[in-house]
Amino acid sequence: MQSQLNLNDEDVNRIRAQFQTLDKNGDGILTVSEMRQTLNAAGKDYTLKDVQKMVKKADKNGDGRVVWEEFLELMAEQMQKIRGGEDVKYVEGKETTGEEYEKAMQAFKLFDKNGDGMIDLNELKEAMKELNLEQDPEKVEELLKGLDENGDGVIDYVEFGRLLGI
Repeated sequence: MQSQLNLNDEDVNRIRAQFQTLDKNGDGILTVSEMRQTLNAAGKDYTLKDVQKMVKKADKNGDGRVVWEEFLELMAEQMQKIRGGEDVKYVEGKETTGEEYEKAMQAFKLFDKNGDGMIDLNELKEAMKELNLEQDPEKVEELLKGLDENGDGVIDYVEFGRLLGI
């Protein structure tokens, strides 16, 4: 399926990390409830109807749930739109061009050293040092806490996107 969707291993791993973040109980199925809980925890109050629309778009077999393959296909479509330069809605419903998104992802990757789709405290400290920015460990920890809107101890791509204004 991966080759049919024109994705490389890095793309698939990033998408898998997103899926696992949404899949709260780890059963390999995203429900409306799980998606709404995760999205709301990220600081945005999505209505039930909003989340149902998201699930409906991804749910190819119409069972009201999204399995990994459906999520991968949806995300692959979004990535192809980005690479094609189309405007696509992203973080907080703001539109961004493919070029803007790619620049944001390049910046994210500078910080996300292990490529798991999350920036932890050690990665943030390392990146700040490499970029000759803040070196004080306490201040870097405060920075992480300030950016970590859902309180999970890491900065995900959505939180990083908000920092960049996308």
